Amino acid sequence: KVRCVRPMELKNWLEETPGAVLFDAREPWERDWGSLEGGRPLVQSVLEESASWPKSTPIAVYCHYGVRSMDAAAYFSDRGFWNVQVLEGGIDAWSSQVDPSLKRYPGHPC
Repeated sequence: KVRCVRPMELKNWLEETPGAVLFDAREPWERDWGSLEGGRPLVQSVLEESASWPKSTPIAVYCHYGVRSMDAAAYFSDRGFWNVQVLEGGIDAWSSQVDPSLKRYPGHPC
């Protein structure tokens, strides 16, 4: 139910998928470094809101390297969402493969 996609695949999927929701599973201090356009912070209120969404809602999740986003994607998948994408390599891979103007920041997989 969860599909790992490379940065360019996600970029294309977001452009071609009407109604896709993009979630940022990083901490607030990480989002201060920059975020993907349209990325919504994945916070408790959004998780509660998503309970009423159609299970066909296309969802993509990203974090710094891809570890936390996989946990978040599993959350959605476990609740019946079947069109869930995870950005392989996270925003770090996006910044090197899609948008070099997006600042990279220090850290380790968490």
